[in-house]
Amino acid sequence: MRIAFVHERSGFFGGVEQNMFDTAQGLSARGHDCFLVAGPLPGKDAERFRSAFTPIAAEWVDGNPSGASLRAQIESNGIDALYVHKVPRSDFLEPVKGAALAVRMVHDHDSTCPRRHKYFVHSGQACSLAIGWRCYLDLAFVEKRDGAIRLKSIPDVKREAKRLNLYDRVATNSESMVEELAMNGVERPKLFLAHPVVPEQDTPLQPISDQPHVLFVGQLIRGKGVDLLLRSLAILKCPWRATIAGDGNARQSLEALARELQIADRVEFLGWFASEKARELYDQARVLAVPARWPEPFGMVGVEAMRRARPVVGFRVGGIPDWLVDNETGYLVEQQNIEAFADRLERLLTDTKLATNMGQGGFERAKSHFSFAAYIDQLEKILGNR
Repeated sequence: MRIAFVHERSGFFGGVEQNMFDTAQGLSARGHDCFLVAGPLPGKDAERFRSAFTPIAAEWVDGNPSGASLRAQIESNGIDALYVHKVPRSDFLEPVKGAALAVRMVHDHDSTCPRRHKYFVHSGQACSLAIGWRCYLDLAFVEKRDGAIRLKSIPDVKREAKRLNLYDRVATNSESMVEELAMNGVERPKLFLAHPVVPEQDTPLQPISDQPHVLFVGQLIRGKGVDLLLRSLAILKCPWRATIAGDGNARQSLEALARELQIADRVEFLGWFASEKARELYDQARVLAVPARWPEPFGMVGVEAMRRARPVVGFRVGGIPDWLVDNETGYLVEQQNIEAFADRLERLLTDTKLATNMGQGGFERAKSHFSFAAYIDQLEKILGNR
């Protein structure tokens, strides 16, 4: 197959770009040709990111690819499947219709939530409702962008969710996301589930760390709930230290919160790191924390940690229950229950045998349910059968 990936940026930024990079390499290893139609947004290590693809130069207008330009590239390059990731709108598909199989991978809540993070601004609780009048009660039509307050049209967001039906198929990454898309008008026959797992690393597993070391991996934004993790750490009664690996617009406020809670001397903010360092981080940790406030669409870092036989403590939101089995591969905690989160962390930090057993349980589950080969198999079916 000749597959054109379409995305708003060219370079690494978060889990979406890492998934695209890994997927392109996996498909290329099976003899498929992967192309990239990239938008104007910047990313990190762009040269390495682009190395997984053959670039295609299409026009972009207002952050969206030009349909006419894209169709011309599809025809001139013999593209069989268009694999669209993050774009602001899907109306560019109209001129493309019929030129190639059009598949959308929905990674997050951008198409189904006016505020994009799918949790209520006042309570912080995850939202399980369809786009509608309740969005007005939560002031979801108020948007802060580039330091300015703007008004956002909730009906426009609702129309964009239904516009996903322009695609021949819509793939997404967890059972909860399948239900969310169906609830917002995407036709069920078009919906496919593909857990976005990472390639396995052929390196020996390391024994569980004898250090009470908690690891967080992800963007430092409010939805990731690092503030909830810091408040949980502050009430632990056992010795501990923590590494916060990642960067984002909440970093300064989180560092300030660590100082306010008087735990800054035990928390290392590592900043952005290359994906090659992830294995080392997991191997050094006793437990991975996934304190998500938003309904995590999948939570790929959880499977990464399980691949290294590390237990996980996470909140029961979004796609996390797809991979985290309570009392078997770690602990699922009811959302925003800081005391319970701290309790589960403490159990694993103080009981090496428990942490080892749960880490092994996670390793077995990752091997049986979340192999990279099975993920590529599923994508070949989604992208290849018209």
